[in-house]
Amino acid sequence: MASKKWGQLFCTASASSMERGSPAASASTVRLMTTRWSLWPWRGAAGASEYATGYAADILAADSLEENTGFADTRAYEWLSAYAAEYGFILRWPQERQAATGMVFEPWHWRYVGRDNALAIRASGLSLEEYLALEQTK
Repeated sequence: MASKKWGQLFCTASASSMERGSPAASASTVRLMTTRWSLWPWRGAAGASEYATGYAADILAADSLEENTGFADTRAYEWLSAYAAEYGFILRWPQERQAATGMVFEPWHWRYVGRDNALAIRASGLSLEEYLALEQTK
């Protein structure tokens, strides 16, 4: 299911950007990291990271091919921020939620959580961890 959604997100981003004449977004690169192993204890056991589950991917653009915060200044990031939730994706490590997540801002790291959850998380302004904690109190 997540891999199909990744494809839909990528195709829609590409089509949308081409209609607007955005070469940066139309040449976007989605790297599905299904074979990436966990290197840090908080990401879980080897093979159990968000990447290995297929729910996470690093998304970069032709004008920003390195995993750094410069991606946040691209048109591709602007498009993802505006539309990814409609396809079920959230920015996994938002800049304004670093204290809550314990992770540094990674504008290239996106996670599939389903459309309804993604829209609710975006509307709340919370991180995934905060949103889940809030939902457990209901």
